Amino acid sequence: MNNTTCWKTLEEPSYSACADGSWVLKGDSCEKVETDSVARVCPVGYQSSETNPTECFMVQAAGQVQDETIRVSIPKVWPGSYTLSISVDDGLDNNTVEQFDLLYAPTLFSSRSSDTISIPSLAHAFHWSDGADTFVTEPIRIEGNLLEEVRPVYAGVRRDAGTALYVNDILVAPGEYKQVHSGYDFELMGSVLELPVYPAENGNATVSDMVVSIGGEGDLASVLSVNAWIYSGGITKSRQSPTRIFEEVTIGAVAGSDVGCYLEANSDKAQNASVLENALCLIEWENIPSPMMASVSGEPQLKGPVDNEGEMNFGYEAYLIDNDGTKFKVGEVDGQIHGGSAMGIVDYDFENDLSTVYHTVQDIRMSLKQTDGPNCRLTVDEEYAKSFATRGSRVKFCYLEWEHLPGTLEQEPQSISPEARGRVFYAGQYQASFKVYAYTSIGTPVLVQDKMIQFEAVDPPAPSVETVGGEEITSNLFPVAARGGKVLDVKVTAENASLRVTEFLEGSVVEEDVFPALPWQDKFRNYQRIALDQSPLWTRSTHEVDAQYTDLPDVRGNVIFDSLSVPGDEVRPILSTEGRVALNDDVLTMNVGIRDIYNQDLGYDASTMGEWDVRVVQQETYETNTPITDWSSIDAEGNATLPLNLQELDINSGVLRLYAEARVKSPVPQYSKTVTSSQPVTITVLYGGQIDAELDARYIAGEAPFRTVFKVELSNRDLYSALGDVEWYISDENQQNWEKLENTNRNPRVFDYTFEEGIYFVKAKLLNRNSEAQTETPPLKVISYNKPTLEVDGPSVVFVGDKVDLQASVGFDGQSLQPDNVVIQWSEDGGDSWQDGGFDYTLTREGDEVGRVRLYTRARMPNAPADDRNAWTDNKGSVEFRTVRPPRTYIYGPRVAEVGKEHKYEVYLGLPYARMDYDVKGFFTMPDGTIIHGETAYFTPTREQLADTYAFVKYTAYIEGWREQGAEQVRDQRIRLWEYKFPEFQMSGRYSATVAPAEGTLYVRPLDFRGRLENPVYTWDFPAGVTVVEDRNPIARKVMFNEPGTYPVKVTITDDRGNEAIVEERLTFGEPEPYNADFVIGGDRTHIRAPYEILVKPNVSGGHPRDYIVDRKYFLNGELMDSYGSYGQAVLDAGTSTIRMDVTSKFGETASKVKKFTVNENQPPVCMLENYDRLGSWMLRADCSDPDGNVKTHSWWINGQKVSLSGYRISIPKDNENAIEVQLSALDDSGDESDKTTLTIEPPEDPPQP
Repeated sequence: MNNTTCWKTLEEPSYSACADGSWVLKGDSCEKVETDSVARVCPVGYQSSETNPTECFMVQAAGQVQDETIRVSIPKVWPGSYTLSISVDDGLDNNTVEQFDLLYAPTLFSSRSSDTISIPSLAHAFHWSDGADTFVTEPIRIEGNLLEEVRPVYAGVRRDAGTALYVNDILVAPGEYKQVHSGYDFELMGSVLELPVYPAENGNATVSDMVVSIGGEGDLASVLSVNAWIYSGGITKSRQSPTRIFEEVTIGAVAGSDVGCYLEANSDKAQNASVLENALCLIEWENIPSPMMASVSGEPQLKGPVDNEGEMNFGYEAYLIDNDGTKFKVGEVDGQIHGGSAMGIVDYDFENDLSTVYHTVQDIRMSLKQTDGPNCRLTVDEEYAKSFATRGSRVKFCYLEWEHLPGTLEQEPQSISPEARGRVFYAGQYQASFKVYAYTSIGTPVLVQDKMIQFEAVDPPAPSVETVGGEEITSNLFPVAARGGKVLDVKVTAENASLRVTEFLEGSVVEEDVFPALPWQDKFRNYQRIALDQSPLWTRSTHEVDAQYTDLPDVRGNVIFDSLSVPGDEVRPILSTEGRVALNDDVLTMNVGIRDIYNQDLGYDASTMGEWDVRVVQQETYETNTPITDWSSIDAEGNATLPLNLQELDINSGVLRLYAEARVKSPVPQYSKTVTSSQPVTITVLYGGQIDAELDARYIAGEAPFRTVFKVELSNRDLYSALGDVEWYISDENQQNWEKLENTNRNPRVFDYTFEEGIYFVKAKLLNRNSEAQTETPPLKVISYNKPTLEVDGPSVVFVGDKVDLQASVGFDGQSLQPDNVVIQWSEDGGDSWQDGGFDYTLTREGDEVGRVRLYTRARMPNAPADDRNAWTDNKGSVEFRTVRPPRTYIYGPRVAEVGKEHKYEVYLGLPYARMDYDVKGFFTMPDGTIIHGETAYFTPTREQLADTYAFVKYTAYIEGWREQGAEQVRDQRIRLWEYKFPEFQMSGRYSATVAPAEGTLYVRPLDFRGRLENPVYTWDFPAGVTVVEDRNPIARKVMFNEPGTYPVKVTITDDRGNEAIVEERLTFGEPEPYNADFVIGGDRTHIRAPYEILVKPNVSGGHPRDYIVDRKYFLNGELMDSYGSYGQAVLDAGTSTIRMDVTSKFGETASKVKKFTVNENQPPVCMLENYDRLGSWMLRADCSDPDGNVKTHSWWINGQKVSLSGYRISIPKDNENAIEVQLSALDDSGDESDKTTLTIEPPEDPPQP
């Protein structure tokens, strides 16, 4: 053969991994592998085909063909399917071509971010919260072992990627596959791969697929999609056009659905959050509408009302902050909000119903309530309302000004709420008018309501006179005690005016009173008590009560009613009897008398007490009485005698609560009265018959010695009180000889006894304590038995098909029992069913009867009840029949073996199931075929075996007796062979910056070396100016380069075999860029006049990449300014001021910036006075304006005397006959006062009459 040409078709598919480790196109089935082809740059060692852009080729000389074997090096590129074409030419025009389909499916190692990593579209490599680089993996393993070698790392970007990527600061364009690290030390990095990654272009949203593969032996790769996002956001508003002052609006910043960060208002939280894990974009608001406030943490929002009406512009900027404090602006958003007019937003009406009032007599109280709009409490104190607005209170007050009040109504002087009080004196329509003002956060008044309300005055109704209380017999007829007393009350209700009330009896005036109007009442209310002196029994009298207004005597009301003299409540029956205890079959004599219960010694008088019928009743409940005798008339002495047979009441025992009941014999048909005695008679009834009962016991059978408790249960629980002594008796199972036992229990109905093994009977004899009648209970049978011990021996887990022999051992009191002396049962279904058996039991399962058998065993003594679950001794076990499986085997020993050294290999042998009891045996098969029985073997690799790279040690294990049924396993272990050769080394590093000061981590790694060095020693040599920060790892040093310059670094490596290597590198670090300090002066641009408040916002760029500003100082004309966070804050006077900012960084660098700012002189307010003539007063209104600000307060003088009012209007009563001079001035929000404005008021010639 002359030469060989190898063609490689390059394909770069989108892929996904299958469960078996193969790779397919995304969306395709794992059962069919497809490819797609794109033109791309050829791998290293291949040339591009001129005829097919998807193919690359390489030419090998014939000398590279050995033993008729062609060796082709396939480069590691993008995972997927490839076609390898081999063309062989022998130089004699003989040519053969063969094609091979190859699937490059490397072993995937997982990255921390799974298969997608989201990063901002910025030329900056962000870090994880633990400091790890952008791309970071989990610890990488090869065949279960951690990767701890030095290997090259490659990266590729798909040709259709959205942008090129910087990987480890190396640009990888779309379609390229490059080495990004020549020797990555996985042992130093804990088997973890870290690489900084960032897009090559700023500000573009792109998606780029990237592959990262590891060179050296084995196919290791990770494929992921890099999503570079840009900020796109918007603004949400809870209201599009909030009403000024009243309606609060919430303005929020929102990010677009493709933005890779959440929004945050707190800079510390934004910096502490990792951009790669849970990125937080810091939101800073601009031109915030007054008086809204920005949130200081959490969701970025503006909250509050707006002061102004019309359009207002605002916006925000979004920043990302890396964990070193560096800020990166990612976007900005502008917004607009419209402040709506507040006129008519609130409405008020009468708080009480004044749609109709009564003239002359009604004292009108006019107060207002809010009927519509956001809550704004009313006050007539202007300064009070203004104070709530200027201090930012959430409670709003509106100032009300009465424009007109009718009649004698006027504002209550002691109230700051709008409350007018007075009267009108004619029927007709009346009107009242008012204006309502709200205030901005700086105290500017805004008219929100101008309204007139009206009411109608009508003639008042007549006073209401009605009876209250009393026990009405019939219409307008009420009882009264013959001895005298209250008949009833008369209620008089009228308007709150002066009222005359007159009482008549049989047409004659008894009493007359005049009641004045009371200022604290809305209505007149009065109660008149109507009473009579002593009068003859059954006398009827006529009463009248009349009420009239003293100011309107023709408007009046009255009530007429009658009274009837009847027996008083003191007349009641009295019940008595001899003795208070009786048996349930006795007959009692009950005595009843009618008396004055408060003066019983006076006896009975029919002329004052009346005639009565009486009977005896039994109290069933507190409110229910049941008659137990018939009615009987009293004699001339007021007495009656009634018999009571207790046997007829059907009561065994208990307590009777008896009362006497009486009804009067009335000559007036409409009147009746029934009363009950005030004191009961209590009779205790005792039972005198036999008491029936039976015995009850908690247990009637149990293990000897058996202790149980017996209790007497009566058939009638009401007879417990009649129960006397209880005697207890016990007998053997023949019930011939009964033995009386002493009961030591405090309760005679309860008996406690302990029985030895045997059968017994127990009974009780009961005595009636009232009549000494006797009763015996039926005998109760008791069984006391012994309980045996039980154990079952046998295997727990066996192979299906095996026979299991089980043996039970039963005993009592330390002695073994024979089968004839015990009852034993077996169950194969967990106790659901039982079968009698002996001490031996055989269990087997065949074929597919795999599973667990719940084998239960129980035993009892022959005399123990079979239905007593406590008589049985249980043994719950199981036997599990399992499928035949091989033993568990694991070979222990080194997987990497050095040629010429002996290595020990051991094997672990275990049964396939826990709790199984079989013997396991086996033997080693060594790489040369030697058989070694046992569990230990030794292997020494030879140089001849090294040519095969790998050797195999095999172990065959089997379970004795079951090998033919499949209980055998063969396990081998692959051993990589190597030979110790001292390698060459190279130095690499990672640096915090390319300018000083910079921190660096330097590594020394062997090149093309597999295995372990024998006790290597690394000697590091650093020049002056380099500080060693950390030297825990011998192959690495963390150092600090403090000053710019070039530093030679040398490392000497030796081992125990006398080898030596030297690595040298020269490292150069430049000067950092100086800081550029600047700032922006913010403030109200509407009026730049003194005093003018400013906020100085810093804007600093440049400096060392790892440095940041730690101190900012602001100076105004050389004097230190106040600070607000990182901002400067000051109030400027008129003129040009010099503002300077000094900054200091963490590294001690400083910078300054100076600017000039000019503030205009303030212009004072200008005022005019307006006078409005009102009924009983003059109302003066100030019309003041400030050309460069707002009016804050007003000052008033009346006849040269300053008054304590600061509102923009005052009221002066018309009670002065001389001219009044009024002066006004205004103070603006800059503290300047206007000139005084004067107005003279001439009084009218004829003052109006009130």
